[in-house]
Amino acid sequence: MMLILTRSEIQKAVTMKDAIESARQAFSSSSAGLADIPLRTQINVTDDRGVMLYMPGYLKDRDALGVKIVSVFLGNQKIGKETIQSIVLLQDTDTGQTLAMMDGVYLTALRTGAASGAATSVLARDDASVVAIFGAGQQARTQLEAMAQVRSIKTVLVYDLSKAAAEAYVSSMREKITADIQWLIAQDPEDAVVDADIIITATVSSVPVFPGKALKAGAHINGIGSYKPSMQELDSETIRRAHKIYVDNRKAALEEAGDLIVPIREGLLTEDCVTGEIGEVFNRLKPGRENDQEITLFKTVGFAALDMIVAQLAYREALAKGFGQVLDITI
Repeated sequence: MMLILTRSEIQKAVTMKDAIESARQAFSSSSAGLADIPLRTQINVTDDRGVMLYMPGYLKDRDALGVKIVSVFLGNQKIGKETIQSIVLLQDTDTGQTLAMMDGVYLTALRTGAASGAATSVLARDDASVVAIFGAGQQARTQLEAMAQVRSIKTVLVYDLSKAAAEAYVSSMREKITADIQWLIAQDPEDAVVDADIIITATVSSVPVFPGKALKAGAHINGIGSYKPSMQELDSETIRRAHKIYVDNRKAALEEAGDLIVPIREGLLTEDCVTGEIGEVFNRLKPGRENDQEITLFKTVGFAALDMIVAQLAYREALAKGFGQVLDITI
């Protein structure tokens, strides 16, 4: 028997607070060598107009096993379909049986927001209150939800190439996050970051979205959008100025993150610029923020350990709350 969970059911079943705690556990387990997370398999489709990503993962100490299948077809925007589509399969570690199939689009946004929330909790200044967000899609929504869980947010600046999208984002998030927040639509990228304590890049841009020279001392950046060596949401100056750079998975980041690969290829930095995996901070092996002047960066390229542990959380919460449809596909 398999539990089918829709997007809305996952949204009702899992809180961001619980997802952030699950993300901390996933990072901790992975950096402790308790996860088997192969590099994702990537297949380019229809003359590079689309890409398929297959992301298996197993957390040994959490009994979380499964695979996420993701497609990214940028042309879908023109035909009214979502650019990113995904499903997640969760499996039983004792029998191999598929326990659940669930929407992977929202789960990806949820776990990525939770990942940034976990990282921000140890890397951003305690008094961080001004957030700049680049991008106004689903990922940007869960990113801000996570920031509101770990810091007291007073001002949010939104920048998107589409002013209409930025306005729609503000309207939606104002209803979701009821705290007393000043909402601003930035007119240009530099204006967005110059006073920001936390900067989030949640776009599919292949070129830098803001100038690193504009970052103020003490800023923290969550780079979540770029996932290929050819994509660079963050410019080389941002990477050069960062005092600490933490990643979700070191091997994956150095093979897939253009934000890091480009400045390394340019000779501006070496692979040693990566301070470590964020799980090492949670395991007390490496330090988080040490003073208010440090510029810190968390870079994630997508990490199946997060998908599996948040999928497991969704499965357990859905069962407890009576969400989902049970299906027997063997008949």
